Amino acid sequence: MPAFEHRQWWSWLKSLTIETRCSLIEQLYLAGWLTDYMLWDVLGSEASPIPAGHAAGIYETLGLEPFAGYPLQASPCQP
Repeated sequence: MPAFEHRQWWSWLKSLTIETRCSLIEQLYLAGWLTDYMLWDVLGSEASPIPAGHAAGIYETLGLEPFAGYPLQASPCQP
């Protein structure tokens, strides 16, 4: 298992399809392998293996406000 607190694991993500990358990031976060900071870093960095449009979708799927900065913020309830 890679050390998720360092960015070295990002390089092998690029060998996966974008859908698999997104799903993996979501699963790692929900399982507690990624902290809020690590999620923000992997989705917000210019060197991120996740394109910005897909990163926004991950934030939304996780119930977070896309690109609101750190600390992460929950999305407001939608009527």
